[in-house]
Amino acid sequence: MKLRALITMFWAACSIVAFSQTILVKKLDRYTNDLSQEFSTISSERKTELLRLADQIILSKANNEVANVVFKSDNNSTESQLSQAWLQVAIAKLNINGIQVYSAGVNEQSISKTVINALKSSGFKISDNVNYIANKRYLVSYSWDANSILMFSKKSDNFQIPTTQILSVNVNETDLQDNAVQISKQIATEMFFLADKIQSSHLLSLQR
Repeated sequence: MKLRALITMFWAACSIVAFSQTILVKKLDRYTNDLSQEFSTISSERKTELLRLADQIILSKANNEVANVVFKSDNNSTESQLSQAWLQVAIAKLNINGIQVYSAGVNEQSISKTVINALKSSGFKISDNVNYIANKRYLVSYSWDANSILMFSKKSDNFQIPTTQILSVNVNETDLQDNAVQISKQIATEMFFLADKIQSSHLLSLQR
């Protein structure tokens, strides 16, 4: 009877963990399943930068409980938006808490349509607000059970951007007309590499 009770408690605990974990939409979940196999395509220089960022996030989480990661660029229209979306998905899929993700720019320039199409092609559910024309707002969904991301180009002084406990990450913006899908996958791979290192650190701390 004691063994049966222990088994029941074990499965109940597993069910609670499974329930608490964010569930990605099916196509996006399939898309991200194999990204860890692409880690070898990240250059050693870029891995060094990502590991340094992972260390900063881990330290910020340890000291402040919440790490506010802000991807900053000139216009907040291409790579900075992709970085925000993909890091949000990575920490959600790996069930990492204590990280908030944002993006901002020096100027505002409407999000590139190629960015939206690239995200859609990988499985994001995206709808746009027709009330905004000059600087469109997009509601970007990645999960059945998590809040959507409100994506639009914004400056660093926008009310949505936190002013304390910030980890600022500078991002170069480029014209993605011909290779948005490839760049999006590259950024997705890098953000999952980053999240994997953060999660590994957490698991190691639990073993101590």
